[in-house]
Amino acid sequence: PATGAGPATATADASAVTATPPLAPPPLSPPAPDVCKGALVYIQVYGPSAREEARAFRKPWRALGATVPPVEDVLESSRAAGRAPPAGHRQPTILYHDGAQIPCAEAMARTLLPPVTRWAVRPLGSYVQATSGTIEVWLPRPVPTASVRAPGSGTADGY
Repeated sequence: PATGAGPATATADASAVTATPPLAPPPLSPPAPDVCKGALVYIQVYGPSAREEARAFRKPWRALGATVPPVEDVLESSRAAGRAPPAGHRQPTILYHDGAQIPCAEAMARTLLPPVTRWAVRPLGSYVQATSGTIEVWLPRPVPTASVRAPGSGTADGY
């Protein structure tokens, strides 16, 4: 009986080792304060309520060295120009115009966790003329609720 206890103990010890959860990845180091130096960041939103949220992004991104002009409400600017608003993106999206801006775009996404927890960081589509040093930030359209708008009462803005 004493000899059987040895292997059973060794097996229990081995399974305890494999059941140990993996170590958490090390925390991300803060980005360099000038990682966005020379970048021009345009923030586009759909409507005045999103504009207020987006204004809070300007200060942390300026701290990374970016130039961040005032937030553009694309619904307002489309109406003023007499054209349909752009389709937009389903989730908060950072579009970089050239590969040199990838570190900046990634740092921008990391500086806002939370409130925005899932940024899509992508290159600008090839169907749009790229401008070196430029990054576009698109917040998604707010989703209207049934209590705000009756079914079938959409507007020219596509709501």
